[in-house]
Amino acid sequence: MSESTAEKSIYYIGRLRPAIGALPISQLTAPELLTALRRIEAKGNYETAQRVLQLSGRAFRYAVSTARLASDPSRDLRGALTAPVATHYGAIVEAWAAGQLLRAIDGYDGYATTSWRCSCRRMCLFDPASSVMRSGPRSTLTPRCGSFHLKR
Repeated sequence: MSESTAEKSIYYIGRLRPAIGALPISQLTAPELLTALRRIEAKGNYETAQRVLQLSGRAFRYAVSTARLASDPSRDLRGALTAPVATHYGAIVEAWAAGQLLRAIDGYDGYATTSWRCSCRRMCLFDPASSVMRSGPRSTLTPRCGSFHLKR
């Protein structure tokens, strides 16, 4: 486990400590765990509550496998938490709109360095291609003169 993963795990388990930290793991029940998770949810931290449930499930499964616990109380809470709402952001999908964006970057008169302008252009040109390379079939991209072109 990497150091950053271990730090996140300690943080997530620490979120449970005020509510159930004093209880022995063998006496912990699903309603007590749910109450602790609802406190996290009450602050609007739905994703954190999901991750805390997932991590606590790993700890409970370990306790079951080492005969410290009869059954995993987190197993009964699957689907009990509020699912976080995904936020989708718009994307430029038409070629003419991408051209408009590049022209707007070139015509920007505000304070911008050359490296900023180059970074924006690079991001516009290469980020869409990288997503196609990751998700699309290999035959959709053809190398031509040191760059990639999409086949139609």
